[in-house]
Amino acid sequence: MDKIEFREDKITFSYKKSYGECLYQDLIAVEYSKPYCILQIGGRNSILFLISLRVILEKLPADFLLINRGIIVNKERIVDCVLQDGAYHIKMDNNKIYRISTRKLATVKNILWYKMILFRFRS
Repeated sequence: MDKIEFREDKITFSYKKSYGECLYQDLIAVEYSKPYCILQIGGRNSILFLISLRVILEKLPADFLLINRGIIVNKERIVDCVLQDGAYHIKMDNNKIYRISTRKLATVKNILWYKMILFRFRS
């Protein structure tokens, strides 16, 4: 049976009779597709679990943001904010694009602005 545990610094899981772990910084996004959640992990295939999005959101650290009803993203992995087909989307560092709710748009723009300032300061 598939099992997932959220620890202090990483996620451990058993999936299809194999054991694995993922640091929170490697987790790119969590997509909800009723009644399953799909974990998008950098450098791996996506992993499907029978778990509620709300349960995952409560256990993830503050580095994660619910951008719409069905997607949680890692703030550190956001690369860009783009306007497509009349709606805003965010681009992640694995080139996946997710639609963002207009309520979260200001938060994401602040994150990107902060990253830009930090990048200029380090250069």
